[in-house]
Amino acid sequence: KDAQSKQMKQQEIMALYSKNNVKPFAAFEQMFLTLPIFLIIYRVVTIVRPIKVTILFNIWNFALSPLTQIFSNFVHGGWTYIFFLLLVVASQIFSMKMPQHFAKQRNRSADTSSDAGKQQYKRTQRTQNIFMIVMCVIVAFSAVGVGVYWFLNSLFTVGQAWIMHV
Repeated sequence: KDAQSKQMKQQEIMALYSKNNVKPFAAFEQMFLTLPIFLIIYRVVTIVRPIKVTILFNIWNFALSPLTQIFSNFVHGGWTYIFFLLLVVASQIFSMKMPQHFAKQRNRSADTSSDAGKQQYKRTQRTQNIFMIVMCVIVAFSAVGVGVYWFLNSLFTVGQAWIMHV
């Protein structure tokens, strides 16, 4: 429990990570890379007039919030925003789960039966689930244009994961 033992433990963990090509912060890479882009897209969607007046497929107005339309205008077209939210959320979940599936296929022989491996896997899963919930809330409360961005981003992520896998 002394400082030297902790330092040795940390060095051994880093050596193990480098030996097995493990990136401890891989779960956060995509979030930190896409967050600035998301903030820029959010500002563009909420400020630029031509985007604010765009109506996607003559159904979804880029400037309106899906949740507001569902609760205030359900009978007169607000119900279509439920479909929009389901589409965006499903694509985002798929884009987060697909790389995990490919990683399991690549590493079938990898042993994760150790307690530390299981705990790390649970922490990573918990972090990704929290990120998914936060994303769903953001898409529900922000403008439709932001949801379109997340949908296109998830399609790009799926394509990227598939190319990397192949």
